[in-house]
Amino acid sequence: FSSRRRHTRCGRDWSSDVCSSDLVDGQVLACRLHLPMDGIRNFNIPLKSVGSRDELRKIVCSQGIVATDHTIKELSFYIAAMAKELKQMQKEETARTQMGWQEDGSFVLGKREYSKTGIRHCPPSNATMNYQSMFDMSGTLVEWREVLDVYKNPGFELHQFLYFFMTSSPFLKFIDQPGMMASMISDESGIGKSTLGQVCNSLWGQPVKMTSMPHDTINAVVNRMGVFNNLGLYIDEFTNKTAEVCSDIIYMSGHGRGKERLSSSANVERVNNTTWSQNTMVSANASLTDKVSSLKASSEGENMRIFEFDMRGTPVLDKQYADDKFSKLKDNYGVGGHILAAWLVENQDNIATLVNETRKIMDKKFNFNSKERKWSAAIAGAYTNAAIQRELGLHHFD
Repeated sequence: FSSRRRHTRCGRDWSSDVCSSDLVDGQVLACRLHLPMDGIRNFNIPLKSVGSRDELRKIVCSQGIVATDHTIKELSFYIAAMAKELKQMQKEETARTQMGWQEDGSFVLGKREYSKTGIRHCPPSNATMNYQSMFDMSGTLVEWREVLDVYKNPGFELHQFLYFFMTSSPFLKFIDQPGMMASMISDESGIGKSTLGQVCNSLWGQPVKMTSMPHDTINAVVNRMGVFNNLGLYIDEFTNKTAEVCSDIIYMSGHGRGKERLSSSANVERVNNTTWSQNTMVSANASLTDKVSSLKASSEGENMRIFEFDMRGTPVLDKQYADDKFSKLKDNYGVGGHILAAWLVENQDNIATLVNETRKIMDKKFNFNSKERKWSAAIAGAYTNAAIQRELGLHHFD
């Protein structure tokens, strides 16, 4: 018997190579279901559910498997045997519930966990199961950098800043800042707001899949903010959100956590795993501060948590040139984040000093006051990030 080999149960092929500890479900077995027409489906089975055939039946049925009383009994014995073998072969691994920084100083990007001792495979938790593949790597650094270097053209200085603002999220926790929001405003189409958001995403992973779409609910957006944790979130076409939703997301982005909720079974608060330290960027057709101002007499709290940039007047690139360059994002992404993540874990003891030194310079240059502390932190993080990424060869901006 070997858990790594494929075995047929319930008319399907199964395998597993890791038993891990999940923050919510305790010990879980990371299973792979090999489907003849749909490829491999990954999901976790909590070991506490293996002894309950009703619970196990619910889990496997949710994966499209029809299980009779006989087959669910057989499957229960099989999963228990897999878990026993894995425990004898290897140490239990910890399944992370968020990307980015972990309590032990490691940094998670999808299936990879970076630490000072190297890179290990990070097993999925139920929280990250649907997100891990977003942070895969593809292509080459040279091809990816060609896309970013489009913004070396004259008139794209704002695009450069927004890129460094968005990708500076891993620096924020070292200066105790939860992050803030930047809004790109323009009622003109075709000026590249969505493309810029995807370029920012492409540092870490798949540019389109990482994007939060206009139809996503506020709960879905906040959940993604929590999972992404120290990686910036881009929200496309924010315009149709109500003033109440805009206010809530601006506030939450600047507080670093989602709403607290009561448990359904007791009058106590649930464990809130939707926390983060990240910058958020949105595209919109009109001013968000104006929209929020229509909701209340004073919107100063939201205004101090957001940058708004009028993107009208952005230089128009030649269509063929833009198509040739930006189409490279389809096959080139995640390679820059791989390099930056390795640098972050190796140099984490020095990051606070680097950002705070930059912050002192920016505070003096722009004469920031205490109300503008979030602006000060965001700009310091962006400029520090720009210097580090240039040192690592991720861009050629001056």
